[in-house]
Amino acid sequence: MANKNLTLIILIHILFFQSCSFPDKKINNYEKEFTPLIIQINEEDIKNNIKMSDFINTFRLVKLETTQQSLIGGFKKIIEYKGRIYIHDRFSAKTVFVFNSNGEFLFKVGTLGKGPGEYPYPGDFTINKVAGEVYILTHGKIIHYNLEGKFQKETPLNFPALKIEYTGPDFNAFIGGGQEDKLIICDDHGRKITSYFPFDKINRMSLWNPLQSFRDSIFLFRSFLNDTIYRLEKDFIYPYRIIDFGNKAFSARHIKQLSEMQKDNIIKAPYLYDYMTRITSYYESNKFIYFTLWYKDILHLVYYSKVTKNKIVYPRKNFNNDITFTNTSPLIYSVNDEGEFIYLIQPYEIIDQLNEIKLSSNYNQWDEVKKNRFQQMLDFTEVLDETSNPILMIAKFKDF
Repeated sequence: MANKNLTLIILIHILFFQSCSFPDKKINNYEKEFTPLIIQINEEDIKNNIKMSDFINTFRLVKLETTQQSLIGGFKKIIEYKGRIYIHDRFSAKTVFVFNSNGEFLFKVGTLGKGPGEYPYPGDFTINKVAGEVYILTHGKIIHYNLEGKFQKETPLNFPALKIEYTGPDFNAFIGGGQEDKLIICDDHGRKITSYFPFDKINRMSLWNPLQSFRDSIFLFRSFLNDTIYRLEKDFIYPYRIIDFGNKAFSARHIKQLSEMQKDNIIKAPYLYDYMTRITSYYESNKFIYFTLWYKDILHLVYYSKVTKNKIVYPRKNFNNDITFTNTSPLIYSVNDEGEFIYLIQPYEIIDQLNEIKLSSNYNQWDEVKKNRFQQMLDFTEVLDETSNPILMIAKFKDF
């Protein structure tokens, strides 16, 4: 029986390595008998009559306090941890904001500058939950702060990096900065242990938050135009989830058949082609998976239940929003340790829309449940204007 299992594992690996962009590095000490979860997505799965209440069970709204010190210009990453919300604004405010669970502003982590404990820009951040530290990745180093935002120390890096994720004691994962492999693993002293995915024309392209952790023990990586989600365990990785797009698939094996001009066109605008391409965001909890993809120049949202194996797929601009009542579906930016998914809602997207709905004739035809949800959103946004900080909706999904 053991030999049969080993044979099956080898065959699975061969098939995946041929169809997916794999690290081009031998996996050491691989002893797990693990079959990746395959999620099949077909054009027939796309529905236009989806309601947000079809998959959202309960939710809570968090109004992020707006002050001169806490004005957020743009979001790159959100982490909710121990009753606090950490928000990375890389380009506008160039800092990491910290709010409490009610949205009250607490402090910024570190300051801009070139002195000890200061950064010229915050390239990315992560939280070491074991040591209780916030890591900010900046020019050639990691700056360590405690959970109150106080400077602790600096760790120099001998390679360029764009993204960081703490992956366990003495292990950190990085997205390389163009001179190294795409995925780099180093120890707590900044020393490179190993790396995967050599840079080429495709791998050089960047993704929105290509590294993700959940349940403190599972760390995921994905790359541009790749249909595979990889799991990191210390210094090796393996295929963990496969997004199977069937005859609409476009992955590494297709790229090899293209001319250089065709490759350039695909890279510039992959969403214009008749393929399901570019998993632009991916978040996973213990029961659900959420990701977005482009198809025919339209962003589509996918919700998948790991329990029932059911999925919900719909275009972002064509659905029934009976929760936040915006014209487009809000997007997910994070998942917390309790398995709740964190949506971002911009005030300028919702304020005018709510007022228009209240005056429309359709409002009187709604049932009481929908009217109550609408009134809740109306009351919640009453003191906001279009320049206010965003609203977070932290939601639990229902089984579907």
